[in-house]
Amino acid sequence: MLCKNCGFDYNENSNFCPKCNRKPDIDKDDIVIINDENCHGEYYRNSKTKYNVYDEFANLKPYYQLEFTKIKDSGETYKGKFNFFPFLFSWIWMLTKKMYVGAVVYIIVVGALTNYVHGVFSLLFAIVMGIRANYMYYNYYTKGTYKLW
Repeated sequence: MLCKNCGFDYNENSNFCPKCNRKPDIDKDDIVIINDENCHGEYYRNSKTKYNVYDEFANLKPYYQLEFTKIKDSGETYKGKFNFFPFLFSWIWMLTKKMYVGAVVYIIVVGALTNYVHGVFSLLFAIVMGIRANYMYYNYYTKGTYKLW
């Protein structure tokens, strides 16, 4: 069972999470198993968002739990909605998500091209980052790659 608080995987028979010492407040009704060709695993109902999310995304913030579940359920045809923070602070957002290589590449590429193309390229790349940031983070989180498309 995954702890709803910290995402730690522990034995179902335990009375509390060994990592954060929180009692499990999940009922058996909260586990949802769907037999469908689009289903890729076991869901649990998140108490904060009231949506079904995958166990592997349980330790993420509710926003990313919902977005990653939508991406996975769609077979990666849904790429995520516009994310405002990567639009404004692309490389800082990447650093907060531990995407260090992507942040360094972003700084080098945008820094080099801004000298030649001025602010147009920076604005264009900021828009691309806002549109594709959730999908890029999904790929990094699940596969360890920096895929934008």
